[in-house]
Amino acid sequence: MARPMPRLPPVTRADFPDSAAVISVIVIQPRSSHGSDSAGPCSAITQCGDRSRRPGANVHRVWRRAGAWRRAGLLVCGGCLAVGVVGFWLHFTRVRTDTVVSLAAFAPYLMAVALGGLLLGAVLRAWWLTAAGVVVVLVSTFTQVPLYLPSRSGGPSELTVLQFNLMLGQAEVSELADLVRREHVDVLTVTELTAEALAAVEASPITDDLRYSYTQPARAGNGGGVFSRFPIVERRRLDGFWLPNLRTVIAVPHKAPLAVYGLHVMPPYPNTSAQWRSELTSLREDLVDEQLPVIVSGDFNATHDHRAYRALTAVAPGRPGMIDAAEHTGAGMVPTYPADRFFPPLLALDRMLSRGGPEPVEFRRIRVAGSDHYAVVGRFRGLPPRR
Repeated sequence: MARPMPRLPPVTRADFPDSAAVISVIVIQPRSSHGSDSAGPCSAITQCGDRSRRPGANVHRVWRRAGAWRRAGLLVCGGCLAVGVVGFWLHFTRVRTDTVVSLAAFAPYLMAVALGGLLLGAVLRAWWLTAAGVVVVLVSTFTQVPLYLPSRSGGPSELTVLQFNLMLGQAEVSELADLVRREHVDVLTVTELTAEALAAVEASPITDDLRYSYTQPARAGNGGGVFSRFPIVERRRLDGFWLPNLRTVIAVPHKAPLAVYGLHVMPPYPNTSAQWRSELTSLREDLVDEQLPVIVSGDFNATHDHRAYRALTAVAPGRPGMIDAAEHTGAGMVPTYPADRFFPPLLALDRMLSRGGPEPVEFRRIRVAGSDHYAVVGRFRGLPPRR
C-alpha cells in the first residue's frame, strides 16, 4: 500500500532569499584555462547592470548625442527667427525709447539673421520652424526690397551734389578737393566744419570750383557749410536744431531758384532720442513750408529703418513726398558709417532727398581719408526751367 505524501507547509515570501542574492548565485563564473576561477564579463551584479558594457551601447550613446545636437540646433534655429522678428518689429515700431531708436538702425542685420534660422530649420527638417522662417524672411525682405528697385533708369544729370562729414575737421581736404574736381561737383555740403578746416578748404582748389559759400564753423565739429558753383542768393540757419542746419537758395543758370539744405541732425546716441526726434520733426515742418524745388543733403543720423525718417520723406498729406536718392536709383542701403574701422560700414547715415523737380539719377559713396564717414555723391536731372 502506497505511503501518503506528506503535507507541505504553505510557502511565504520570507522563505525566499533576497532577489539580489538569488541572482548572485546563478551568475556563472567562467573558469580560466588554468582551472582557476577568474572574473568574467559579469563578475558582479553591478557589472551586469552596466549598460555601457553591453553590446550596442556605443550606438545608443551616439543616438543620445545626436538627439542633444538636434535639440541644440532647434534652439539656435528658434533664436535666429526670434532675432529676425525683433528686427522686423524695430522697423515698424512706434516705441521711442533711446535703446529702441538706436537698435532700429541695425534692423536689416537683425532681419538677415532669420535667413540663417530658415536654412538651419530646413537642414534639421523641422518643418514648422522652416515655415515660420519663410514667413519672417518674406516680410523682412518686403521692408528692404524698395531700396534695390530703381524707379527710373539713369541718364544725363544737370546738377551734382556732394555730401561729406569732415570728422571734427580732421579729414584730408586735399583728397576732398580732388574729389570735387574729379566728380565735377556743383554743390558741396559739409558737416563738422571747424575754423581750421574752413581755412584749409579756402586755401585749396575747392574754392576755385565752388566760389560761393555759406558757412558756420564751430569748435568740436559743431559747424557746417554749403559751397556752390552758382551764386547763393538766400541763406538762413534753420531753427530748432542743436547744430548748424543751413538753408540756401542757389541760382542755377536758366533754372528756377533751387533750395539746398545742408543738414546735420543730432544722433540719437549717445544723445537722447527725444532731441533727435524733435529735430526730424522740425525739418519735416520746414519741408512742408518749402515752396521751391529742393535738395536736402547731409548727415541725417537716421536710416530707412527709422519710422521717423520714413515719416520725414512722406512730409505731409496733400504734398508730394520727398524722393530718397538711394531708394529712387536702386542703390540699396549705401552704408557710410563707420568708415575708419577694420570692418565695413554698417549704417547709411549720409543721404540726399529731393522734391519739386530734381530727380536723382545716381547715388553712391566714395572713401575720403581722415573721416569716419564716406562721402556720398548724387546726380540730379529735371531741374525746373526759369519762368
